[in-house]
Amino acid sequence: MAFFGIQTTDINDEIASYQVGRYVNCNEAIWRIFSFPIHELCTFGGASGEWQRVYFTVSNVAQRAEVPPPTILMSFFVTCQSVPFTRTLLYSEMPRYYTWNASSKKFQRRKQGDAVPGHPDVRSTDALGRIYTLPPKNVEYFYLRLLVKLRMPAPDREINDAFNRELELEREYDRHKLAQSVQTNVPLLYPQQKEVYDTLMNAIDDVNGGLFFLVAPGGTGKTFLISLLLATVRARSEIAVAVASSGIMATLLEGCRTSHSSVKVAVKPKEF
Repeated sequence: MAFFGIQTTDINDEIASYQVGRYVNCNEAIWRIFSFPIHELCTFGGASGEWQRVYFTVSNVAQRAEVPPPTILMSFFVTCQSVPFTRTLLYSEMPRYYTWNASSKKFQRRKQGDAVPGHPDVRSTDALGRIYTLPPKNVEYFYLRLLVKLRMPAPDREINDAFNRELELEREYDRHKLAQSVQTNVPLLYPQQKEVYDTLMNAIDDVNGGLFFLVAPGGTGKTFLISLLLATVRARSEIAVAVASSGIMATLLEGCRTSHSSVKVAVKPKEF
């Protein structure tokens, strides 16, 4: 709780204290203490992410449905097909090199700006577009907006080989030994542990998947339960990838690794 105020003669003015008080939770406090960015400016080359409006009449409804009016995003894809240079750009980088012609519904190269090395007919400026906020509940457009901000890499043979090696490591567990461990330890579960164990195994057996959060005080057997779940899955010759957020946590589970090592989560030193 953080409280800011100016002391007056009436130091017990509860109304004034309530009006000037402010609650700052621990997450926000740490974020501000370490001077992490509070706001992020994202650039985007048009498109609001809203539904496309199509105006039609009884006579042209079929034609409008088959060939709807071009949008900014679709025009970006068309430009990528015809201009090799555009294929190297992200959607958010288009305003630096192109302007949007609202009349013709097409991107046009900028006529002013700095020449781009290797592309003498292309001009570059510092112009930026604007991105409109989309809530995650609007699933289709939220992830479309996310995709157009990413640059998809070409297939990497070394990455594929590394993945195959990781896959083989997950299959090298002693199934017979794990099965014996499962048979011995399942009867040792407390009723609450057994309930969690059955719930997760049913989700795996039914191929329903899902997100499950196991929260309990220290010393209540969380590590024992998770280790038993991993052993049960691996005893079936199935893959159970154990990932932890820190090296200390990773040492508690068999075959567990940190998220940075396992799935190559990027580490930014300036954030620590």
